[in-house]
Amino acid sequence: NVDARAAIMVDARSGQVIYQQHADKRLPIASISKLLTMAVIYDELHSGKITGNTKVKVTKPIAEVSNDPDYSAIGLKRGHSYTVNELMKAAMIKSADGATLALATADGGTVKQFNAKMKQKAHQIGMKDVEIVNPVGLTNDQLKGMRVKGIAGNAENKMSAEDVAILSRYLVRQ
Repeated sequence: NVDARAAIMVDARSGQVIYQQHADKRLPIASISKLLTMAVIYDELHSGKITGNTKVKVTKPIAEVSNDPDYSAIGLKRGHSYTVNELMKAAMIKSADGATLALATADGGTVKQFNAKMKQKAHQIGMKDVEIVNPVGLTNDQLKGMRVKGIAGNAENKMSAEDVAILSRYLVRQ
């Protein structure tokens, strides 16, 4: 047994499950959420909705999250614009919460609209039991001024280990 609440090992090529332990149990995933966010961003890049050079202006709520030392802070400056490429690097290398929120709004949409895109992408690639609250993996209350209305403050993204494996395999293959 693996010392974890859930685990799965899958062959990336064939999709064959090698090992699993409570793999279908949906659990909070925190920053693993950013992987699904990146899958959506890549779709938007490939469709031409945004480019790597698209500038995204940092709003006050994004700056508040980005500068909070309790989060994965990188100090994005309010009113300053960053390219999608810069924000992607910050989101993936530093797991930067503010950069990820900025990416979610790169096409001019809201976090709630981006959540819908994440759910659609999860369904498209075969994920089965996904709960999406935001693109970052924080609780809804932790989003500060970007909190999504109609969602409980303590709500957070959840997936099963099986769904994380499906997402990981998709990203490796793409």
